[in-house]
Amino acid sequence: MSFNLRTKGLYLERSEDKVVINDEGYKGLNEGYSVLNLVNLAKLPRDKVTVLNSVYDFLTGIMVLRVDPYEAISPVHASEVTAININGRGMVKVLHNLYSGGGLPGYIDVKEEGYSISFKLSDEGNVILYVNDHGVLVPPPSVPSGLIKMLTIMTALALRPKVLAIDEVEDSLHLKYIERLLDVFGYFSDGTQIILSTHSPAVIDLVNPSDLVLVSRVGLSTKVRKVNKKDGELKEFLVKNGITLSDAYFYGAI
Repeated sequence: MSFNLRTKGLYLERSEDKVVINDEGYKGLNEGYSVLNLVNLAKLPRDKVTVLNSVYDFLTGIMVLRVDPYEAISPVHASEVTAININGRGMVKVLHNLYSGGGLPGYIDVKEEGYSISFKLSDEGNVILYVNDHGVLVPPPSVPSGLIKMLTIMTALALRPKVLAIDEVEDSLHLKYIERLLDVFGYFSDGTQIILSTHSPAVIDLVNPSDLVLVSRVGLSTKVRKVNKKDGELKEFLVKNGITLSDAYFYGAI
């Protein structure tokens, strides 16, 4: 296992039995230990706690979403922790807090699609999300899956994670929602690293070639690489051959 991590005041590198923390290297460590174990066990400088806190802050700033629309729109008790789980559960409470705390951010506004949202607190203390679709009040089970997923992703961005990873971003989403999300991602790109996994040609064709990371399986290993042409050169190649970026990828031209 190998990786490197850079945060404010900390550079951390792990490669097999070696750990580098800033300028200090430590070898011969048990490869089975997690990075936190290694930091704790190595003979480190006196600021070991600072190092551990930096790693902890980074790891807790990572959010992964594999949205299940049914779970995402499920009512959430008002006493539950304000957070969004990997399946999207908790979105309703986070969105309600934003709504009641001064209104929703502009990028979460769904009026352009003809929708508006409202909330109700049940007798049991559950926060329930309702969607008004062109004048018709829609209960949670009948809200379109694509709308739920888009709301979940945009609500997650409001929590300002350091890293937001979204699995199969295109699932349940109409192309216009995908385009809107990509525009919103651009707004957050300075503060949040956004990672999307996709098998959709539509998503590939909407991004810059330099933003693509191509993942393939070779035997028992996973191979990761960047596009082998610069953006300008590749766009010229696509126009010349009358193909899209996804065509170039699926036919092995990049």
